[in-house]
Amino acid sequence: MNEPSDSTLAIRRYGNDPQMISTASGQLAWVILAVVVAGMPHLLAVQPWVPVLLATISIWRFMATIRGWKLPGAWVRIPLTVLGFLAVLVSYRRISGVDAGSALLLVMIALKLIETRRERDRRIIIFICYFLLFAGFLRDQPIWAMVYLPVSILVTTTALMQNCRFGPLIGPGRSLMMTGRLILQAIPLMLILFFLFPRIPGPFWALPQPGGSGISGLSEQMSPGDITQLGLSDEVAFRVRFDGPVPAARELYWRGPVLSNFDGRSWSMRAPVPRKQPPVSASGAHAAYRYDLTLEPNGRRWLLALETPAAWSAPRAFLSADYQLLRSSPVTQRISYRGQSYMTGRTPADRPPTAFSDVRVLPANSNPRARALAAEMRAQAANDSDYLLAVLGMFRQQPYFYTLTPPRLGQQAVDEFLFDTRAGFCEHYASAFAVLARAAGLPARVVTGYQGAEFNPLGEYWIVRQSNAHAWTEVWLNDT
Repeated sequence: MNEPSDSTLAIRRYGNDPQMISTASGQLAWVILAVVVAGMPHLLAVQPWVPVLLATISIWRFMATIRGWKLPGAWVRIPLTVLGFLAVLVSYRRISGVDAGSALLLVMIALKLIETRRERDRRIIIFICYFLLFAGFLRDQPIWAMVYLPVSILVTTTALMQNCRFGPLIGPGRSLMMTGRLILQAIPLMLILFFLFPRIPGPFWALPQPGGSGISGLSEQMSPGDITQLGLSDEVAFRVRFDGPVPAARELYWRGPVLSNFDGRSWSMRAPVPRKQPPVSASGAHAAYRYDLTLEPNGRRWLLALETPAAWSAPRAFLSADYQLLRSSPVTQRISYRGQSYMTGRTPADRPPTAFSDVRVLPANSNPRARALAAEMRAQAANDSDYLLAVLGMFRQQPYFYTLTPPRLGQQAVDEFLFDTRAGFCEHYASAFAVLARAAGLPARVVTGYQGAEFNPLGEYWIVRQSNAHAWTEVWLNDT
């Protein structure tokens, strides 16, 4: 069943007054202008079909208003909405993230235009335009945005003001001036909120980047193959001052998120479980290190500790069964705590190796070539230790390359890395090594954190930057 057109609705509400009918059409024109202005910074970053869809529906919707065409009913709109959602999901393999999220917003705005008949519908679209305007800063912060953003806010707010009117529309020049005065009056409140309201810790450019690019740092998930251009961030992650001896550079592994869940392509954290046994204790074979660590805000629950943590002074913090140091609430401001770690050379476990079934799991039908390689190499090795040494030797001796600009990988990411591209950075190698270990029946997981530190001779402390972010593999060997 078709819905009435804008002209029909205007006649029902205002009678045959041509002035009021013109007002309804003019309000929709302002909405479409706001959509164009807000969507412009995203058009070159999303898949080409998205701006084509938006432009086609916008033109059709404006023509429908002018000519009084009937709007499609729910039997058309609902399938189109489902198809639009699935198209974004197929194109980006997700609906979250800067690129996929922007594309989804643009598609939903286009589909919302199809059913826009009343003031409320138009206002909803304008509010979504505000989200689009500021979503652009999650992708990039170019110089031209300093001019474009105020202008786009001015146009979008003018569209909102015009759509809140019940009488004739104001002329473009006068309406823009009125909106400008409103924005100027809001600046004092904006400044108060800017200085007093809590803000996201760290710059926006530390968030995952679109188009296969990324910035070094830690996350609760790792998907080797998604990032094709990794930038090294100089942002400080934390500072450390050692009380006593300082570990050698090769021992500066700062343990962070532990990724145990593997879906065939991506690694993620499992729900943290506190350790049932006390942390590792000192013994004559363990080198002990004490340090004071000042952690920058990261908005996450994890804390950093030198391998292997034994004691800490951070309040409301606990050690998980994965030897990950966590706190009960996110780190939203700089905190300092004292830590103590022992270089054990191994990470003790709360459970016998027979109970490690969850970190032996590989999804069915995932990375079959890696499974076959693991079976072949394990059959040629005398024991598990020799097998792992053979895998390490393969990476050293065969033409594998470390690069910050690796090719994009598909669904069978480990297979493609091992046999096709042979190029990647630490997360590619850590993921492949863990999969090969699991394929041979060995419990394995990926550990992320930081490796190394830079000494500041003036303050006599060490600086760990986001460029020190690293990933490595942890394998349980029953014979060691």
